[in-house]
Amino acid sequence: SLQITSLNPQTGQWGNIITISGLNFSGITGLFFNNVLSPNFAVINNFTLTGKVPATGQGYTRGYITIYGTGGMSAQSPVIYKPIIPISDIQPRSGQIGSIVHINTPVMDTGFLRKEGNGYLVSFGQQTGVFYIEQNIGLSGLLPTGAIGQDYVYIYERSGNGTYPPYSGTFYQIGPAPF
Repeated sequence: SLQITSLNPQTGQWGNIITISGLNFSGITGLFFNNVLSPNFAVINNFTLTGKVPATGQGYTRGYITIYGTGGMSAQSPVIYKPIIPISDIQPRSGQIGSIVHINTPVMDTGFLRKEGNGYLVSFGQQTGVFYIEQNIGLSGLLPTGAIGQDYVYIYERSGNGTYPPYSGTFYQIGPAPF
């Protein structure tokens, strides 16, 4: 029977290629990320396949990966795949507490973002702030109080518990608070 044993990586940006390991992969007919069809997959051998993470706008892809094979067989991943909301740029690249920060992201379908009041939740390291849609750019908001040093910028994706904010890999240098 079909079996998925691991995902590599277990998180990534939409459009990335991931490697899925398991058993009996010959005859795979479909690959789904949380019930969203992968736009492209390839069976490398009976134990390995690669798949492209569906792009934003095609559905929400945080969840289990399911493969389907001939004869109606299917298998689900033992872990949840967690998409990262991509950040293409941050302007300015450094700033002081309370200064305005613009986050360029191609993810303008707000159904993927974590709602917080009238805005969306973003964090700089461990400090969160509410950011708002900025026309044709992405999100903008104020650098949150308590943010220090240099750390990752996170845009929270809509998840059931919100305990894991995937990071963009973009560092932001936080200057001293203005006095």
